[in-house]
Amino acid sequence: MAHPKSGMDLSKWSLFSLLDPDFLSTVRLACVFGQGNEGLMVTRSDEVYAVGSNKEGCLGVGDMASTLLPRKVEALCKKVTIILYSMALCPGCPACLVFKCAVAKKICTKL
Repeated sequence: MAHPKSGMDLSKWSLFSLLDPDFLSTVRLACVFGQGNEGLMVTRSDEVYAVGSNKEGCLGVGDMASTLLPRKVEALCKKVTIILYSMALCPGCPACLVFKCAVAKKICTKL
């Protein structure tokens, strides 16, 4: 079921099931990647958050720690208008997807 404020149905993804409903109501874009265990969210105020297993540091939060709570991706806040991704692998980071955002940044702590 779509969230009444955001219009997005994030309930399909167990990755988002533990997140605060008030936080979820602010999400305007979301992307689940990896094997469904990592995700990015962009809020209506253009803040970018990551959540998940963070395998090989692919969440872009500066470390390789996994997180069940959203962590802000400072480098992308106020810069992402769309999220596109390809299945291309990062050099030296076999578990990471390369994200091509509106600002042509790559989310990978290995790069």
